[in-house]
Amino acid sequence: FGFDNQLLLSPRIDNLTSLDVSNFDTSNVIYMSYMFLRLSSLTSLDVSNFDTSNVIYMSSMFSGLSSLTSLDVSNFDTSNVMDMGGMFRGLSSLTSLDVSNFDTRNVTGMNSMFMKNSQLTSIIYGADFIHKENAFIQDMFLNCPANKPTHESWDGVSW
Repeated sequence: FGFDNQLLLSPRIDNLTSLDVSNFDTSNVIYMSYMFLRLSSLTSLDVSNFDTSNVIYMSSMFSGLSSLTSLDVSNFDTSNVMDMGGMFRGLSSLTSLDVSNFDTRNVTGMNSMFMKNSQLTSIIYGADFIHKENAFIQDMFLNCPANKPTHESWDGVSW
C-alpha cells in the first residue's frame, strides 16, 4: 500500500480548498488510511456517499484537515474496520462530529483518534462505539476537549 510522499507535500495539493469525491465508488475499498492526509487548506469535503462496508483501515484518513469546519461521516459502516488510529487527528476547526453509526467492535487501534482537535467540543456516539479489550487508545483525546464515550465498555478506562 505504498504512496508517493512527495505528492502529499506538493504545493498544488496543499492549496486545494475543495475536492469533489461525492461520486466515488468505494464499495470495494479496504484501505482508506491517509486518503485525505494533510490537505490543510481543504474547507469542503463530501464523503457522505462513501460505501465503507468493506473498509478495514481508516487510520489517519482525515488527519490534518485543519481548515475543515464540518465533516459528515454519520453514514459510515465501520463494522469491518480494525484501525482508526489518528482518523480525525488535527481537525482543529471542527467543533462537532457525529460518529453515532460507528461500530468499533473490531477496532484494535484508536490511538490519537481525536488528538489535536482544540475546537472539538461535541462528539455524538452510538451504542456500538465500544472499547474492545486490549485496544490501543493512547492519546485518543490529547488536546481535545470533547466529551468522552459513555458506553459501559469504557468504564474504568483512564484518559
